[in-house]
Formats: sequence, structure tokens, C-alpha cells
Amino acid sequence: MVVLRSIDIRNFQGHAKTRFEFVPGMNVLVGETAAGKTTVFEAIRWVTDNRPLGFDFKRRQSGEKEAVEVCMTLDDGTRITRFRSKTANYYRIERNGTSETFDPGSGLPHQVLELLNIGEINWQGQFDSHFLLSLPPPQAARVINTYLHLDIIDNAVSRANTLRRRRSSRQQDLAVQVQKVKNILGGYERLEDLDERIAQQEEDVRLRTELGDHIAKISENVLRHDFLRKRREVLSKAGQLKVLADEFSGKITELQSQADRVVATRTLIGRYDGLRRQGESLERLIQHQAFARSLGDDIANCISLGEKERDLAKLIQRHDKNLSMLDLFEKKMSSQGRELSSAQAALAEVSKEQLRCPLCGAPVEEGKVQHVFETWTEIGDRS
Repeated sequence: MVVLRSIDIRNFQGHAKTRFEFVPGMNVLVGETAAGKTTVFEAIRWVTDNRPLGFDFKRRQSGEKEAVEVCMTLDDGTRITRFRSKTANYYRIERNGTSETFDPGSGLPHQVLELLNIGEINWQGQFDSHFLLSLPPPQAARVINTYLHLDIIDNAVSRANTLRRRRSSRQQDLAVQVQKVKNILGGYERLEDLDERIAQQEEDVRLRTELGDHIAKISENVLRHDFLRKRREVLSKAGQLKVLADEFSGKITELQSQADRVVATRTLIGRYDGLRRQGESLERLIQHQAFARSLGDDIANCISLGEKERDLAKLIQRHDKNLSMLDLFEKKMSSQGRELSSAQAALAEVSKEQLRCPLCGAPVEEGKVQHVFETWTEIGDRS
């Protein structure tokens, strides 16, 4: 049984700082009206029930920063403190040299409840009716059963009835399930026939699997045969392409040889054109020589003129120089004539072999080629 030794109240309603010490047995508080007797009980209930909530019970004359605190000391020296301020709200239990703090929230910490063991039945107010006399008989019986722990029997009977009903319901459910299972099993009476059919179907599946393997092998062989056939075709085409490539290479070689001949022919034609131009230059020089000779005759007719002797001497010197140059040109012309003859012979040989025009490449008749050669020969003779 919990025995309250003392209580200290600070800033709780009308009590700024009050201490009450109690003695064993009955304790009576005597005072005038509004002296704070009921406040003492409210302070004790604030500790034992954490009621009232809020902060309205703070003494009005106290400072804004001061806190409300109620400390109860039990007969074994345990101190239970309820503290509340604007920044803190907690229970503190001090016993055996240790101190623990608990957050109350909106309820009562179970540590405090275990220490005090005070409930609603322990309180009797000034204007409350007599204990249990004002309650209806059923409610009074429930209160007595609760505090004398006689409700255990009622609770056990209630739980037994509940279990019995649950088991009965479960038994009915099981019976229904058993019947369903029997109905299902009735469809499996011909399991032996089904086993034979299953064995036959498994054999069919095995045969189909083997057939599928054979088909796969055949497909693989067909694909391999197609691949080899296509490979042989490709190799055959490659051989044909090689033959064509060899023929093409031979033709390219032949065309290259003909091209070399054409280049040689064009070179000979170029040399012939150069010799022809030189022949034309020699013709002009011959004309100049004839003019110089006629000029020499004129100079011989005018040799008597004394005033032109110096000019005549110069003309004679120039005439002699022209004669020497003419001799040199005649020698060069003779050499070039021989080169032209050899070039004409080579050109004739190449043209007779190809019978094609050396300039445009068109085929030429043999008679026309002979006519061209004769024309070139006459030009060379005139030169």
C-alpha cells in the first residue's frame, strides 16, 4: 500500500510555495473557504492522473518564466515530481540514488502508475455520493468483480464460448471442404486408364521429338548442300571471270603495243613536219641567194661609181657571207633529206603494217597509203 509522507506545491493555482507533511492514519485539512484545500487534492491528482492538461492551473501572480512543480514523497523515500513550464514538461522519479525522466504526453507513464497504484476508485470528492450506493446493481457488481478480480471467471466463460463457436464453425467449414474434395476425387476414378493414355502420349511425344531431330538434321544437310552448290557456282563463275580477265589482259597488252606504235608514228610525223618546215626555210634562202646574185650583177654594173665603192665592198662582204651560209644550209638540207627519207621509209613500214591513219586511227586503203607516200616523196624532192 502506498503511503504519502509529504507533498510540495509550487505555483499551482493559489499556492505559491506550500509544503504538507502527513502522518500515518487519517489526515484532515481544515481551513476557510477558498483557502486552497481543494487545490491540494487537484495537485495530487495532477501527479497521479496527469489531469488537468494544459497550463491554465499556473498561479497568476507568478512570473512568466516560472514553472509549476508538484513533488510527492512516499514513505520509502521515493520522490515523484511533476514539472511543467513553457519549455519543459516531464515526470521525474528519484529513488535509490538514481533519477529518471519521462515524457508524459497526454497520458500517464506506466512507471508512475506502477509506483502509485492509484485509480478512480481511490478518489471520493466532497459532493460525491456514497461509494457504490448510487450505482445500479449490475454496474456495482461489475465494479466489485473488477476490484476483487472476480471478472476472471466471466472472462474465461466468455472466451470458452467464443472458442466453442469458432471450433463449431471451423468444423462445419471442414465438413464442406471434405465433401468438395470427395466430389473432386470422384472424377479421378479412372486413373489407371489415364495412366495408360499418359504413357502413350509420352511415347508419342518421344517419337515426335526424335522425328523433329531427324527433320533438323535433314534441314541442316539441305542447307549445307545448298551452300556447297552455291559455292561451286561461285567458283565456276570465278574461273570464267579469270579466263575473261586473262583475255582482257592480252587485249590490253595488244592495245598497249599498238599505242606504242602510234606514239612512234606520231613522233616520226612530228620529225617529218620539222624537216618540211626546214625545207621551206631553205627554199626561201635559195630565193634570197638568187636575189643576192641579181644584186651582185647590179653591183658589178655600178662598180664604176666611186662614191659607192664602200657600199659595194660591204655588199660584197655580205654576199660572201650569204654564200657561205648557203653552203652550210645545202649541207644541212642534204643531211635532213637523208633523215626524211629514212623517216618516210619507217612511216611507210608502220603504215603498211597497220593500214590505219596515224592521226585519227581510221582504217586506210592500201592504194591511198601509197598515194600519200608518193606525195610526201615529191615534197621531199622539191625541198
